Amino acid sequence: MPYNLSYANSPYIFVESWLDELPPACDLDKEPVLPPFGYDMSGTSRRSERLRARPASGVEGPADSSEAGQAFTVANDLVYRGNPFRSAPSLTSRNGSFQSQRTGDSGPPPLSPTRSESSTATGKTTTTSRRAKSPVKSVADLYLAAKQFEFDNEGEVPDGMEKLLDIKDNMEIIPGIIEQEIQQALGTQSKVRPWMVDKDTPTSRETALRELDELRLILEESQFCENFGASEAAWNDGVTSRVLFEALRAIPSVRHHNITTARPENCLLPVDLSGEQFDSKLVDYSMNLVPSADATLEKSIRHLLGLVPRNRKFINQSTYGPIRFSPAGVHIETKASSASDGRPQLSIWIAAWLDQMRFLQCMAAEPLAEFDAAKSKPVSVKMPLVIATGSSWRLYLATDREDKVVVSSLFDIGDTRSLLGTYRLIKSLRVLAEWMQGSFRTFLDHNILGAL
Repeated sequence: MPYNLSYANSPYIFVESWLDELPPACDLDKEPVLPPFGYDMSGTSRRSERLRARPASGVEGPADSSEAGQAFTVANDLVYRGNPFRSAPSLTSRNGSFQSQRTGDSGPPPLSPTRSESSTATGKTTTTSRRAKSPVKSVADLYLAAKQFEFDNEGEVPDGMEKLLDIKDNMEIIPGIIEQEIQQALGTQSKVRPWMVDKDTPTSRETALRELDELRLILEESQFCENFGASEAAWNDGVTSRVLFEALRAIPSVRHHNITTARPENCLLPVDLSGEQFDSKLVDYSMNLVPSADATLEKSIRHLLGLVPRNRKFINQSTYGPIRFSPAGVHIETKASSASDGRPQLSIWIAAWLDQMRFLQCMAAEPLAEFDAAKSKPVSVKMPLVIATGSSWRLYLATDREDKVVVSSLFDIGDTRSLLGTYRLIKSLRVLAEWMQGSFRTFLDHNILGAL
């Protein structure tokens, strides 16, 4: 029936006729109908803010008159009352943008907030639940740290690590007892040189052959990860963990830990010049002394931590269980490729560790004194840091000074691209483990544990 306002006296009859010509509800667009572009709604009342729906069939609504407007309002209510999952359009919102508004309580609440509402709620939660933190994506973001970070290439190998210089030059990196087998494994592309052979290593032939087999498996896994662009987690699972297990297999007083879920305590995070903490950064592995293998070490740690406040009862920078009471001597960050820089993460991590060491130094010297970070003495030991980028492993040193932390890049300590590079890496990690049992343990005894 054509639209004719004189057809009946009651708008409800007109509405019934108009609705008969509309397509079924299942064929209609379920999204709210937005107003035509540029439509001016100024001066209209709240009741007239509803838009005239344009049905999919192309049938036009009634003309714009008072009676037609009343009819359209009734029709609009009927349509939305019959379809509770359809939102009635509303032109007003808190920020002035168009948004949908439900008619009454006929339908269920929305499953999720709008994007603007979500971001607003998130912002409120963030500002009220925790203190804002400065993001760290690169070393440039550390420029405004209250205690500065300095990055250079001028570090010197500390006492106890001198053997690393010889290993860097491929000196005595392979066990002489299986020299021929290693040459066969190398093929014709490489040759075992006399200076590469370590004839004094107290290793049985069986142990040396088992190690060779393991290193060849590590090499194969590394090549696979390199060729197929494996993730950092895949590198850690297939390569890094295997390397560390093999390097420390025969050293019961030192073991490695996967610490990808260990978070530094907030009280230890460095701050910027405005007093805001930097984002906490996680690293992948650490090499730790094993207290249970040394009764004296274990007793000293228990005694020291029994004297410190509750929020500082851990020997490193984290309350993560496996490393909470095991002193960390080497910190390792892994990256799947060189596209990402591991220095920012290691810098935040080691800065938190150094802060805890300064605190423990103070407690060991004066258990009843109040700790003043500004007056605390720098930590005297130079801490080795390692960044494994794909198959390459590089050594860094962190040096604590009164006004800054210096992170120095030294040299590569090995790789998993070649068999000789993997032997060099295993040997280097064992030298770092020896340093932990020697110079690092001496530092702990003299400055922290033995000072009590």
